[in-house]
Amino acid sequence: MSNASRIEVFLEIMRNLTCLEEYTIVSNHPIMGSYEAPRIHEAWPTFASNLRTLRLIMPASGFRAFVPPPKIQCTNLRVLHLNLTLQNLLNVNIPSYFAPVCEFTNSLHGTLEELSIEGNVFPLFDWLFQRLCNFERLHSLTIRAISIGTPFTAAHGTLDFLNKHQDRIHHLNLSFPTLIAPFELPELRILNLASLEIAQVTLVTNQDHTSHFFHAISHSLVKLSIQNILPRPDLFNFLSSFPAENCLKTLVLSQRSFDADLILLLAFYLPRLRSLTLHVGAEDLTLPPTSIHAPGSTVADNAYRASLAQWKLNDITITRCRSHGARCSLLRKRTHAHSGPKAEVASGRETMAVLWRVLYLSP
Repeated sequence: MSNASRIEVFLEIMRNLTCLEEYTIVSNHPIMGSYEAPRIHEAWPTFASNLRTLRLIMPASGFRAFVPPPKIQCTNLRVLHLNLTLQNLLNVNIPSYFAPVCEFTNSLHGTLEELSIEGNVFPLFDWLFQRLCNFERLHSLTIRAISIGTPFTAAHGTLDFLNKHQDRIHHLNLSFPTLIAPFELPELRILNLASLEIAQVTLVTNQDHTSHFFHAISHSLVKLSIQNILPRPDLFNFLSSFPAENCLKTLVLSQRSFDADLILLLAFYLPRLRSLTLHVGAEDLTLPPTSIHAPGSTVADNAYRASLAQWKLNDITITRCRSHGARCSLLRKRTHAHSGPKAEVASGRETMAVLWRVLYLSP
């Protein structure tokens, strides 16, 4: 079937979807031909005004061909997910590729509530964020860079955009490639975060600033996910940033190893925590049975053990990260251990038995 025939079939289908509310476009073509793009635009008037969610996964150079022309408005669009890639990051004409992205996204400033931008072009994302306007209803933002390709150390446009919406954004997800930290978390001035997910964002370069940041959002933050693997001293400093009256209910944390001291620290600093997920490295997870009675120097005080006795954790999940990146579930509270290869089963059962003892629970 020729391209022209495929487009005619596509248009015939789309003309009948007058109540379409969710639309996902996936394309591998960097540039649409002069015939295809105008024909695809013919379908937009049928459903544009009803659309609530739009996902665009494609090369940035083909963006203009797939979004509606300026005269057609998506007046009820609430969720926009962009996954944009570039083949050559060194010789790219930024305005030619990203001006259409900026123009279309800005046209949604009055309705958009959730914005997600992903891809391999974070330096160009910063160019985009410098030019995005004020979004009156925006409460959820995801920025996820898969790779960088060129050295990059600053993100002033992204920071300014985030801080411009400091009173509105309640859910924030920031993810950057390993060893790349375009900005430090304490530079954010967001006041009412309820959910924060971060990976490869610098946390503890300046402990005072980090403490101030988490103290400022502790009244509203209920879910926190940290994919950085923090050394234990840094983790101790990070947890001590939370005031005693924090509201955190859900925590996802990555650590190289698991021991009783870690549980005691979490129980002491996060007394209201209800759900805990730990992603640990491939090291041995076995805990000495006596560690709860004779913890290491980090948590030797009786106050830590007293806080553990009062901890009302409802759900706990521990997964082991294997060398190739896959995860094996070792424990879920009130369920059984799950394991892939048989070699993992014994380790999983040992870990579970010790953890019941540490948490004063019975299987």
